[in-house]
Amino acid sequence: MSPTQFTLIIFEESPYKKIVLELEKELGIKSILSVKMIKANELEIDTLQKLKVNISSLILVRPDGHVFGLSDEF
Repeated sequence: MSPTQFTLIIFEESPYKKIVLELEKELGIKSILSVKMIKANELEIDTLQKLKVNISSLILVRPDGHVFGLSDEF
């Protein structure tokens, strides 16, 4: 995680994987957004439940460390 960038964490199993990777490529290396790909089993069940996320969700980490779970289940 970077102190000057937002980090978007996406699960490798996510249906949004392709579009997020295309967005990252379009924004370029100097972007304020970096993308980190993880496997769903890299996070503990408690963490997933606290963030209210699943494999189709995105997790946004602000430069100051605040974490937001972005889910399509509102």
